[in-house]
Amino acid sequence: MVGPFQFLLAIRNRWPKAHRHLGRLYLLCVLAGSCAAISATVIRAAGVHAQVGFGLLVVCWLLLGWQSYRAARQRRFRDHRIR
Repeated sequence: MVGPFQFLLAIRNRWPKAHRHLGRLYLLCVLAGSCAAISATVIRAAGVHAQVGFGLLVVCWLLLGWQSYRAARQRRFRDHRIR
């Protein structure tokens, strides 16, 4: 529920602190979702296709979240917006 608000220009430009706090909350949610997806991958109740899907979801979420956070911290805002 937090993710879409990160793309609103009004929040990003007018309230940059809110954008930063929402971004950190989003990353915590990604971490929690990744843990859930890892457990779904290990359980293997839905078959190999679900395992691959959940595994790729975890990799993409964590990789892109880390890259976006790192770009923002390094003040590379163009790269941050792409990710």
